[in-house]
Order: sequence, then structure tokens, then C-alpha cells
Amino acid sequence: MSDDIKSVDKKEKNIIENKEENIIDKNAENAGKSSENGENKQKKQEYNFVNVSDEPNDIPEAKIRGEGKNSFVLFCLLFAILTALLFTPAFNIRAVTVTGNSALTAEQIVKSSGITTGRNILRVNSNAAEKSLEKIPMIKNADILLKFPSTVEIAVEECARAAYIKYMDKYICIDKNGKILEVAKTADNANLIIVTGVSPKEFIAGKSLVLKDADKLEALKSLLSEIEEAVYLPNAVKSIDLSDKNKITMVMDNEIIVNMGKNESLQYKMAYLTKTLETQLKTYRGGTLDLSDPSSAARYKGSAQ
Repeated sequence: MSDDIKSVDKKEKNIIENKEENIIDKNAENAGKSSENGENKQKKQEYNFVNVSDEPNDIPEAKIRGEGKNSFVLFCLLFAILTALLFTPAFNIRAVTVTGNSALTAEQIVKSSGITTGRNILRVNSNAAEKSLEKIPMIKNADILLKFPSTVEIAVEECARAAYIKYMDKYICIDKNGKILEVAKTADNANLIIVTGVSPKEFIAGKSLVLKDADKLEALKSLLSEIEEAVYLPNAVKSIDLSDKNKITMVMDNEIIVNMGKNESLQYKMAYLTKTLETQLKTYRGGTLDLSDPSSAARYKGSAQ
């Protein structure tokens, strides 16, 4: 009997131990779930922390209306000021000055710009006026400066006139690059070189000169460029004859005829000519100077005064 009692006690003890183990396992499981729930809540909280709310900001409607009224008032004020400036006599143009001109008169330039006295200075379109002036063949660049309240300054850079091309009854004025500056019936500038022996194929003011013989045009442009670079020659050369492009001749202001030969070694020939005219032939008038062959000495035929 005592053995039976011991057996029962042992069974009850096993049952109690099993229950305690089940309770411990459930507590551990619950603790695990609680930990997971805590982590999930923390993650959710972190996620919510970095999210930007989609809900609109609560800006008072009265404040929005107030800012709109302020903007409208400011716009009306600026409009009123601008209108007053556009119509006040204080900003009417009283003087238009022109600088940098020599071939064109100030009146011609002002008229071409479209700027008139009495007009409000704020209504002047400087860019449009500059473009209008630069359409004139004689003008290379134009700059317009508005000096408030009532003065406009026009500064122009004119193309440098280099020569007249004598063709039939016309004088075609060109710069050193062959740009046609004007076509006139007379040569009104006695200091410009007269070019003969060429036949223009096309000549329109503002466009580039076109000759029937393109080689003669290149020779002419080379000669004009070299003459401009020489210190003594710009006013010393009176005429250029291109009738024979292999025997180009120039007449100087002392009436000496210079045979330049072909369109080659022009820089050397011009340097030699300048030095000779300033020294050996300084007192000579008339005669012929042969510079056609750069490899040989220059030859002069004529008489001294």
C-alpha cells in the first residue's frame, strides 16, 4: 500500500512539473510576442516620424486673403508710378548727341535712329535704334546710351573709307575689305585713292564688291591693307591701276609712278617704297620706280628738282 501511495505521489509530482513547464513555455512565448509587438510598434513609430503628412497645412484663410490684397495694392502702386513716369514732361528727351561720325552728319544719324526730341525717354528702344543705324553701310557699330532724365547719346564707329573705284560715270567707295560704303557721281574726298582698270560685276551699297576678275579684287584688297599699315603711304598714294594684274602700278602724290609687278611680296615692296620715298627720292618729282622684282634692286628713271 505504501508502494501505491508513493506511485500516486510520483505521478502527481510529474503532473505538477509538466504544468509548471507549460506555464514557463507560455510565458516565454508571450514574452516573445510582446517583444515583437514592441519592435513593430517602434518601427511603426519611426515610419510615422519620417513620413510627411498629406494633410494640408492649416493656414488661416484670412491670412491668405490679406496677402492677396497686399500684392494687388503693390501692383497698382507700381503701375501708377510707371504711368506717371511715361507721361511726365520731366522725362521727355531734350537733347540727342552724336559722336564718332565724320562721313555722316549728326542729323543723318539721328534721323536714321528714329529718336526724336520731345519723346519720353522710357519709350526709346535702344536695341532697335542701334540695329537701324548699323544697317547704314557707312556705320560699323552703334551704341546708344540713355542718360536720365532727358538726354540720349549716340556713339557710332564708321567704316574707314579706303578708295574710290572709277567705273563709267560712278565712283564706288569701298573700305579696305571691299565693302561698298556708297555709290556716288563724284569723288567728294580728295584724299582717297582712285582705282582704275577693274570692271565691277555687282555693286550695291552695304554689300561686298564683286569684280569680273576675282584675282584683281584680291590684289586690290591686299594693296589697300598694306597701304593702311604703312605710316607714310595712306595719303601718299593717289591712284592704283589694275589694268594688267601682272604689272600693277601706283601713282604717288609726287607724281612718281611705281611699278609693283604682281600681287606678291607686297609687304616687302611697301616697306622698301616707304623708305625710298622718305630718303633717296624725297626731293624727286615724276619719273618711274620699278619694284616689280623683289630679288633685285629697285630702279628709278626720272629727274631731280
